[in-house]
Amino acid sequence: MTKSALSIFMALVIAGCSSKPVSMNYYLLHEPLQATATQDITAWPVVELRSLTTPDYLKQRSLIVQLSTSELHFSPQHVWSEPVEQGFVQSLKDTMAVSHNVRLQTQSLWTSNAKSGYILDISIEDFIPSHNGMVILRGTYRLGQSQQPGRIVEFAFQTPLEKDGFAHTVEKMRELVAMLANQVVTGIESH
Repeated sequence: MTKSALSIFMALVIAGCSSKPVSMNYYLLHEPLQATATQDITAWPVVELRSLTTPDYLKQRSLIVQLSTSELHFSPQHVWSEPVEQGFVQSLKDTMAVSHNVRLQTQSLWTSNAKSGYILDISIEDFIPSHNGMVILRGTYRLGQSQQPGRIVEFAFQTPLEKDGFAHTVEKMRELVAMLANQVVTGIESH
């Protein structure tokens, strides 16, 4: 009887320690844009994002920090408000549209069958704030016109973290996505 009473008492003590609600912080990888005037984008060059692959560590909601060359920390209180892949595509799409007047599409229904259309496949190998104070975006992409094999390009971008905190880290991650968008558009322009 004494063991069960002690067990119940310990359970109540532990439950009492965790009675404060956990504060959750939600983050968007893409930055919601201000509404602009309606414009016809039909004539813009079209890029169809056919595939996007990401490492398994990006397929869950927690934001991640690399603590060492082999250790990752998943933050239970800092989470993505949408899947990383979805935010990545939206951020890429926004940068290509706003900065370059290029239309990124992920649905074949909206993709033009014109010969000027491009096909883009992206494979992300790393997209993480690293233990050395840098945010890294690394991988490969294939870019080509619909009837041609295309070019395969390795990319590796990094930017330093100037402040602590996940909000600043997410801003830096957005910058890296913009760098990738700029490189893809440069590839289109050189075709």
